[in-house]
Amino acid sequence: MLDVNVGDVVFPAHDGLLGVYRDHAPLLCKLGMGLLRYRDEQNRSSTLFINGGFGQVRDNEVTIITSEAIAGSQINALQAEQELLDAEEMPKFTLKHVARRNRAIQRAKELVKLTKMK
Repeated sequence: MLDVNVGDVVFPAHDGLLGVYRDHAPLLCKLGMGLLRYRDEQNRSSTLFINGGFGQVRDNEVTIITSEAIAGSQINALQAEQELLDAEEMPKFTLKHVARRNRAIQRAKELVKLTKMK
């Protein structure tokens, strides 16, 4: 769980990136897979990987509910690169295999990006 006062947040909605600033209109959305970025009140930037879920904006508060959140400090570049190699080697015999492989590749690429932001 993370509870931070921030100036702005950008997170992956299911249909693209969504930026939220002070006094944003209320919304509820399905989240996609990707990098969530925020700047705290001292203008320091932080990034997390999130994997789906739901996002809510209401009364200058952003709530993110996700099944997976990974901070850059929790993964190193070698792990991320190996995850990408493993994902690319996954079977692709059926549509179900292809979908699982594509999702694993997308996840690994986002983790690789995250390790480069440290």
